Amino acid sequence: MAFHKYLVPGLDVLIGNPSFLTPTAETKPKARRLLIPDTYLYRIDDFHNEQTSRGEAARELQGIFRGEILRKLHEAQLEYYTFENGMQLQIIDSELLHFSPKLNPRSSKAQAIATANFCFDCENRKFFDERTKINATNLAIMTGSDPLAILSYLHNIDVAMVNPEVYTGRRTVELPFEVSSLWFSNHKIDPLEWKQAFPDQSPLLPNEFVEFTGDYPEAHNRSWKNIGRCDPTTGTLLPLHFRLPIDRGLVQKFWPRSAGQAMVMEALLAPVEEIPIVVISGIFGTGKTFLSLAAGHFLTNGGVADVYERIFVCPRDGALGAEIGFLPGDATNKTRAKAKPIEDNYIQILKLQNGNNREKLAEKGNTGLGSAYDQFERLVKDHKIEFESVINMGGRSLADSFIIYDEFQDMERYQAKALLSRPADGSKMVIMGDPTQTTNPHLNATSNGLSYSASKLAGKPEAAVITLFPHDITRSRAARAIATYFT
Repeated sequence: MAFHKYLVPGLDVLIGNPSFLTPTAETKPKARRLLIPDTYLYRIDDFHNEQTSRGEAARELQGIFRGEILRKLHEAQLEYYTFENGMQLQIIDSELLHFSPKLNPRSSKAQAIATANFCFDCENRKFFDERTKINATNLAIMTGSDPLAILSYLHNIDVAMVNPEVYTGRRTVELPFEVSSLWFSNHKIDPLEWKQAFPDQSPLLPNEFVEFTGDYPEAHNRSWKNIGRCDPTTGTLLPLHFRLPIDRGLVQKFWPRSAGQAMVMEALLAPVEEIPIVVISGIFGTGKTFLSLAAGHFLTNGGVADVYERIFVCPRDGALGAEIGFLPGDATNKTRAKAKPIEDNYIQILKLQNGNNREKLAEKGNTGLGSAYDQFERLVKDHKIEFESVINMGGRSLADSFIIYDEFQDMERYQAKALLSRPADGSKMVIMGDPTQTTNPHLNATSNGLSYSASKLAGKPEAAVITLFPHDITRSRAARAIATYFT
């Protein structure tokens, strides 16, 4: 995005990211001055009581304006407010704005257009510094809304589109032959070696994954020796070392089939002391649910030593405090009815495990195990796997559990924050979803709970954030085709 001296942020920018108005001294300024109409403040008040992400953002914005900005502007009779990073904020009196007949004065989009036009008018120079020369080359409307962007272009106003960089948690790096021994012989790259070997690359973040490419056998097979994870304590890039607490006969059945899946498996199997939070974002067919459940199963119910007491599954089924709705059965059955993808994947895992166990039992003359469906029901009955509705999660404290939050892209920000605070000591939390399949009309691919969580946890030592791409799809040829032709 090109730097403009003056920006009129659309209301969608403020609602989508209230921290836009709380930059720190180290934050790079978006512009020299932000210009907003005072009507935005009234629109924010209208959203105050909504129990949605928009309502939460409105309450946060009210606190920001009331806490300091408006108070300082009033007390000192200032023309503009100055943030810690030097960026300025000026509020434009809507009584001074002129709306063309085609613009609805009550629309926040029209208010942004009118504010920009007001700044362009030379007659309004008295409202700014006399040396200020605002024109079409240095002022833009900042928005992530296509309708406002189109409206701006129709009025010959430049647009600064908000395209937030989404942290993927992984990068692909070409490994030159002259430094290949750093990795394939020494099996580690410390921060200084990384800087010297890859001067064009930014420093690695905690738990960030690197996939090395090049003409090396290790980069073209499924040993995944060409992938490393940045140790959050030392900053050193270290090889993956899957800690599967199962016999070798099963390893191949659950072995990662793509680089992204290898990264996910590493994060899921890492001890809770190393990585207590895993965020997995990816489109359908990339193995998010299967791998999460497989790791949870072997660490809880199918391993040599059970690390966690239970798998705790919380599927998407409503909002905190809402009614669960009419479905037959008790709360557990109602929640299970909305978690069929979880059940389907778990039964598939049990079938794969049973195939290996039956071979061993047959050698000993044993008739074998019950069906995977029977085993699954026993696990549910014994509370080794539990299902809980989102609406009942308020106040819960979950210790020694492998917690899976599914379809997190449909969670609103206030829900996400409430749910992420549930784990207690000894619990690992897995957050997963597909940001392209948001069904909540108030959310989009960047404002949903999954993307919000990923952005807040990006580069944090307690979390591993991993994005799975279309080339990580392993479900079927049909799934790969749909991902190719429909996106």
